Amino acid sequence: IVWEAKEMPIDGIKVENNRISFVKEGTFHIRAKTGNVYSDWYEVKALPARKLNTIDIPKAVSIDYKNEQTVNLAALQINYKDQYGDDWTNIPTLTWTCAEEGATVENDVLTVPSAGTYTVTATGDGVTSNTMTITVTDSTIRVTAFKPETTALAYSGGSVEFVLTGTNLPNGITIKANDDIKAETIGTDKEQKAILNFPANTNTESIITYNIVNSLDVDKTVIVTVAKKPSGGSTSGGGGGSSKKFDIAIAE
Repeated sequence: IVWEAKEMPIDGIKVENNRISFVKEGTFHIRAKTGNVYSDWYEVKALPARKLNTIDIPKAVSIDYKNEQTVNLAALQINYKDQYGDDWTNIPTLTWTCAEEGATVENDVLTVPSAGTYTVTATGDGVTSNTMTITVTDSTIRVTAFKPETTALAYSGGSVEFVLTGTNLPNGITIKANDDIKAETIGTDKEQKAILNFPANTNTESIITYNIVNSLDVDKTVIVTVAKKPSGGSTSGGGGGSSKKFDIAIAE
């Protein structure tokens, strides 16, 4: 049995030793013969040569900034396909790109500056992948401010509300002036409040100073003072309804 092609080699088909090959895409016709017996012509379609068509990277990745600030892009599961949907094994060198300012990619490692959303793509052999969204959360507990409603009390003392603001704040943060003056906060993950009750100052010589601390951030402190007690009573001038009497002698 001998195979032959209807089209000429110049058209892109070649038959040698009963082996058919194609040098370009197109539709061709071949048949087999033995002696003077011929088969029908069979249509053969030569498709374009295989090439890398898609780079498929994960669509979504999530990390917690508290524990991770980088993503090893080389460790991701990546699929390569040709235009016919078959696996492509000639893996190209990838160039990674992140659109957000502040993020950097070096040696296939993405470093993010903070919590947020980052979009990443990979390019190899002129093919750009789908977009991967990297969601970076941050479970770190942070105190940004620690403030009282007042820092100075009259000698009689009183109550002062303290406010902690920040991120991921839990309930039950201890606000403390000393072992006897303390309270635990309640509120939201962004704002926590507690009230401390300060006793009166019985000292007439000096004020009382309290250094208020919180159990989350010992570097953020507040000073509250209680004024000294006034010494002695106050005097008042002027009448209280009584009048002075004057004796006048009239000469005879």
